[in-house]
Amino acid sequence: AAHLSRNSLKRSYGALTRSRRDRRHTNPSQQYDAVTVNKKIEDMNKKFSDMKLTITRPEDTKLNAIVEVSLDRVLRGVVIFKGMMIEWVVVKGWDEELVK
Repeated sequence: AAHLSRNSLKRSYGALTRSRRDRRHTNPSQQYDAVTVNKKIEDMNKKFSDMKLTITRPEDTKLNAIVEVSLDRVLRGVVIFKGMMIEWVVVKGWDEELVK
C-alpha cells in the first residue's frame, strides 16, 4: 500500500473532466481479472528459475497487483500492475532499501 501512495503520476487513471465528450475511455488492458494477471505472472516466475516473483494485492483489491522481484543477490524491485498494464517500477541494488 505504501508503494501505491508514492505514485504521484497515476498515468492510467485518467483525469476527471466536466464534459462527457472529453472523458477518457478506459484502457482495455485494465479490464483483466485477478486470476488472469496472477496466471501470467506465475508463468513468468516458472520461466526464469533464477528470478523470484512474489504477488501481493493490497487490501484484497482485484485491480492492483504488487509484484516483488528478486534476482539472486543482484537486484530487487517492485512492479505495480493495474490490470495487465505496468503502472510503476522501482529497481534497487541487492543491499539497497526498496521503500523508506
